[in-house]
Amino acid sequence: MSKPINVSDLNSNYQENIERWALELSNSSRRLNVFEALYRGRRQSKTVSEIAKAANLPEQAVRDAGHQLRALGLCGHEESKAKGDRVFLYTRLAHISSIRDRIVRLARNPSRIAKLPTKRKVLISKGSVVNFSKLSPGKHFRSLTQSKRSRGSKAPKANLKIVFLATNPDADIRTDIEMRDIFYAVRRTTFRESVVLKHVPAARLSDLLSELNEFRPDVVHFSGHGGGEAIVFEDETQRSGGAVIDYDIVASFIDATDTPPKLLVLNACSTYDGADVFLESVEVVIAMLDVIDDSAAGYFATQFYSAICEGQSIGSALKQGKAVLKAGGFPDAELPKAFVRTGLDLATYKLLG
Repeated sequence: MSKPINVSDLNSNYQENIERWALELSNSSRRLNVFEALYRGRRQSKTVSEIAKAANLPEQAVRDAGHQLRALGLCGHEESKAKGDRVFLYTRLAHISSIRDRIVRLARNPSRIAKLPTKRKVLISKGSVVNFSKLSPGKHFRSLTQSKRSRGSKAPKANLKIVFLATNPDADIRTDIEMRDIFYAVRRTTFRESVVLKHVPAARLSDLLSELNEFRPDVVHFSGHGGGEAIVFEDETQRSGGAVIDYDIVASFIDATDTPPKLLVLNACSTYDGADVFLESVEVVIAMLDVIDDSAAGYFATQFYSAICEGQSIGSALKQGKAVLKAGGFPDAELPKAFVRTGLDLATYKLLG
């Protein structure tokens, strides 16, 4: 999960912090309900059972959500003794209490968040290509140590091209946030100048073939809905609900090119079963064993690509993505899993460096 925001950072990134917290709460009704239950009324600290009763949730659900709120910097915790027993309490934070109402309003109306002015909005227009070699390090990276490292590092032999196919026909997941976070993570990495990233929103099945022919990506990243050995693309006729496309059909598209991608990432629910069919054309496939939380999927992808673009192996990048989820208290930490073509070793297979 994301790092908690320091109090000293509140003034410099005030609106952006509120936006980020609101998005985190809007992505999970349980997190939002626990947050509201904790900050409702006058008491500064509440037990798990008290919050569970107020939020009408099981106590374990409160513990899970509370752990995530702590990781986000939205609450604190303490222990007290009652009749000799230790009692765990969640506590309010003063700076959060002062903006609680605004966070909750935005969390319940996430469509308003995109209209908010912040210091760092996404710099990628829909369907655009970002070549990080054309972004001047002097304009975006002011650290002297980073500049020296950039000049002193050997440039990779070839560019790494990643196409991000985002689908969300029902507008219930935030693939745009996932793309934004990956963009900023890659922009901070050692080998950023060798990375070309393309975003294709509202991707149709036909867009996959177009990108394979024209962009020729090394990595195809799918973000959206999945399950039942299929993934959901936008419908070609723009009908609601999207188009459910079986793996066999998707695999036939990927196989119908002279330059198939090396890596396929299926960042959607329950995409693991049957995904080995893609190994006919792709060397590595990363998919999810079960239903994954929207926020968890985004955090995993962000850390995964950050590691890849730092020259880490695919195996280490996979471990890093899972470690971030575990540290954030997500029960989804063991869901990402890889299929690997026979003869390849994920521990040594790198896309950069």
